[in-house]
Amino acid sequence: MGGEPAGTCRRCGTCCRRGGPALHLADKALVVAGHLPFTHLYTIRAGELVRDDVTGGALIPAPADIVKVREAPGSRACVFFEPACNGCAIYDQRPLECRILRCWDTAEIRRCYRRERLGRADLVGHIAGLWDLVAEHDRRCDAGKLVRLAGRRRMGDLGGAAELSGMVGYDEALREGLAADGRVPAAMLDFLLGRPVKVLLRTLGVTVREETSRQETAATGGAIA
Repeated sequence: MGGEPAGTCRRCGTCCRRGGPALHLADKALVVAGHLPFTHLYTIRAGELVRDDVTGGALIPAPADIVKVREAPGSRACVFFEPACNGCAIYDQRPLECRILRCWDTAEIRRCYRRERLGRADLVGHIAGLWDLVAEHDRRCDAGKLVRLAGRRRMGDLGGAAELSGMVGYDEALREGLAADGRVPAAMLDFLLGRPVKVLLRTLGVTVREETSRQETAATGGAIA
């Protein structure tokens, strides 16, 4: 295939087209230095279901935060992928998983895959007021509970409708409040709070009625402001 010796990257771009990498503690300096801006990251929160591609693709609950590089809009490809040349816009400052990935030998990435992952607390845990907001959001919109309630609804148990709607309303109001008063750039919210609750529910096959969500949002908006 192009004359490259065995065990050499062919720059086909396949790995980059499958999404951005998860970050590890070794990548913290890249975030602090601005090579990996917060606006280009998002968080999979503990308890969310994730596909474990390294060990066979099973859906498992995330044991802790997984901070990942975003996909490009309208695509599954990493936001830093340059399709015209199958290149990387930050190649010299690429994250650990990108540096160690060898598609012909996945042993090294398997060894480090779950080790020393970078979490939100490692990056913003020292910012007291901001971290308090994150912790309160996690408490009120617990991802593991959200997954369990959504699973019960799919099985026909409608008892958690009000609780799910309350999570959606609180999440929407908090995001709108933070963005409106300029405390947090809107593009940073998916890193700070994880993906919107409504989006997570949609991936779990549950849709919250818009009118119910708006009522809950109105009920919580004053406290957030």
